Amino acid sequence: SRAASFPAMSKGKPSRAPTHSPVELGKLMKLAGDLDEIADDGQIREDDLLELAEDNGVSPEMYYAAVPVADLEIKADNDTQFVVCVGGCQGWGSLECIERLVDDRESSGPYSITVRDCLDRCEHAAVVEVRSSAGTAVLTAADPEQVAEAASALGD
Repeated sequence: SRAASFPAMSKGKPSRAPTHSPVELGKLMKLAGDLDEIADDGQIREDDLLELAEDNGVSPEMYYAAVPVADLEIKADNDTQFVVCVGGCQGWGSLECIERLVDDRESSGPYSITVRDCLDRCEHAAVVEVRSSAGTAVLTAADPEQVAEAASALGD
């Protein structure tokens, strides 16, 4: 298994200052241990992640951020996926984007939320990819409003 590279900033940093503090690696490692307990063959069902967060009183985006640290993947249950960078992009609000996607899912239509430790567009953090049968759109300098608009457009 590969070691988690956290935070991943392989393509340079944005020219603007970070707006958020990344989650401490020690906290992510503890959450990764929780995820290991619900993983099956290197994957986690998103519903199980959300249930774990609720049971433990932890914000879901924290568990999403711990998925790459645990060297796991989220099993996508929908054809449309929001893939959120949870590496270096944490410093530019990627976890707030996940929080918004979780909160808006019921009103926006079916999609899965998956994560990667880096999407190789670090200079444009936060980065979110929207993958669907129509192709892939990349949201750069993403914020909660931008991902909410993209999610809402899926139902149109």
